[in-house]
Amino acid sequence: MKTLRTIFGIVAFGFSIVLAQEQPSFVNFNHLDHLTEKIQFYGDTVSIVHIYSNYPDYHWIDAKESGPEGIACVDDAARAAVVYLRHYELTKNESSLAKAKSLLRFVIKMQTDDGDFYNFIFADHTINRAGKTSFKSFGWWAARGVWSMSLGYRIFKEIDPQFAQLLKHRIALSIPHVEMLMKKYGEVRTVGHLRIPQWLLYESGADVTSELLLGLTEY
Repeated sequence: MKTLRTIFGIVAFGFSIVLAQEQPSFVNFNHLDHLTEKIQFYGDTVSIVHIYSNYPDYHWIDAKESGPEGIACVDDAARAAVVYLRHYELTKNESSLAKAKSLLRFVIKMQTDDGDFYNFIFADHTINRAGKTSFKSFGWWAARGVWSMSLGYRIFKEIDPQFAQLLKHRIALSIPHVEMLMKKYGEVRTVGHLRIPQWLLYESGADVTSELLLGLTEY
């Protein structure tokens, strides 16, 4: 089994930007496109990214083979949306814009009305509401969801104001969680010789908080 998580981590943080600026045709989305599927999901048409596939033909692996998590998640859909949005900004490729919008519709559907997010869906396209990597929370998958929606808002507000307003509304649902973090700003906990900031996600997650900040900066 192979995942795209490492690839997303590289591409979403700028690798694709460098390549696209120097030689747009060198950015190859074939495998990502292969893993992307449009589905009907809670009253809307959205796109998901299958996170597991098998060599040599890289066929999708369903939930029975991939384990208890499911077949697709916000973590990867959000980062794929960021990649497509950045590609659109650099090349004005309308196909990348459309793919990003469809992925963002999935991200939106995975957010709850109090600003939290679920992460995974099962093969029957129901939400995994109890998994240890999918429970309703404001953490890793929420940070990436906010990042993608915020970049989407900045781009779509000029070309699709109606969709941008939907994104703005969903981002606003998450702001109270950010405000809760900021109430702890300046607080630290000492463990041995380490001073651990308490205003980060998970009380010490500088990495995940950085992804949240990428989104808030775009917003």
